[in-house]
Amino acid sequence: MAEIRPLEPEDLPAVAALLHANLTPDTPEEQISEDVKARLLDDPWREDELPSLVSTGDDGAVIGFIAGQVRRFRLDDRELRGVCCSDLTVAAGQRGGAAGALLLRRLLTAGQDITFSDTANPGVARMWQTFGGYLDHARACDWMVVLRPARWFGGLASDAIRRKDLGRGQIPVPALPFQAIRRRSGRWALPERDPEAIGEDVDAATIVEQLPEMSRGFRLRVDYELDFLDHLFGQVESRFGRLERRIVRRDGRAIGWYAYLPDPRGVSRVMHLLAGGPDRDADAVLADLVAHAGEKGSAVIAGRHEPHLTQVLHRGLNPVFGFAQRPVVHCHDPELLALLATSDSVLTRLDGEWFVI
Repeated sequence: MAEIRPLEPEDLPAVAALLHANLTPDTPEEQISEDVKARLLDDPWREDELPSLVSTGDDGAVIGFIAGQVRRFRLDDRELRGVCCSDLTVAAGQRGGAAGALLLRRLLTAGQDITFSDTANPGVARMWQTFGGYLDHARACDWMVVLRPARWFGGLASDAIRRKDLGRGQIPVPALPFQAIRRRSGRWALPERDPEAIGEDVDAATIVEQLPEMSRGFRLRVDYELDFLDHLFGQVESRFGRLERRIVRRDGRAIGWYAYLPDPRGVSRVMHLLAGGPDRDADAVLADLVAHAGEKGSAVIAGRHEPHLTQVLHRGLNPVFGFAQRPVVHCHDPELLALLATSDSVLTRLDGEWFVI
């Protein structure tokens, strides 16, 4: 009978081989092993009580794996623990049993307050629902805005001529973006920077220092600490390159912050956008993002829809929306589960499976 136990450093080669064979065939096993170590074993928020798990066969060989990344939440004045689940996989010859379901059940019942995943496939989503989870409909869509139509269309045409598959890297939202031909006037105009709101590049320490001020009005959020956020930024940049991180201030007061991956040749990906508070402040944060991405040469900006962004996105950008992923969530507290679907909560791509965009 299969045994389920916590992931240990000596399991990394076997886990890397399993992921390479089933999930990431284009990534070398050595790189997968390094990524898993950095993401799971070197994580400053790692807890022995909430480990990633492996399943082993009768001979002790690793036949299954599920990753769990700890997230620390703040709900009003309470501290909560969460787990971002990813990479659930079972060796091809072992899928006739229940190894995958047992791994997921063990992870969901480890004692955390919230468990979530951004990229469940249909089969995994059904397992989550069997164990009391739900589809996170509020975060199932991505949004996109075209800043430079000619450059974007030119890139698509070039890829098509070279018979390159067009995926989410080129078309983040699977819908015809009529906004690509928007006029720079009237309701189709892009937002302009608020002259009284000043954006600035910042480090993790500044974000953590200003987070209580910027998060006023939100009941539930990830409670970043300096060592964790520094580690997270380092991971993102080691995989994708420069991560632009900016705070927007009005009269010296921090009113919001964002982080995105610039790509002058294609789609710049928004990983985090905290734009709450009064409408004027939220609009100013979004306008600074659009202007900064444009200055960096972005043809398109895209990100995941979050409940707290609905009004500001429609009011400021009128973007294209489309289904993108299949996020799922598991929570024993019905009030907490309901809160996750409202604009009083913030749970962004940076907080979850940031490595899958």
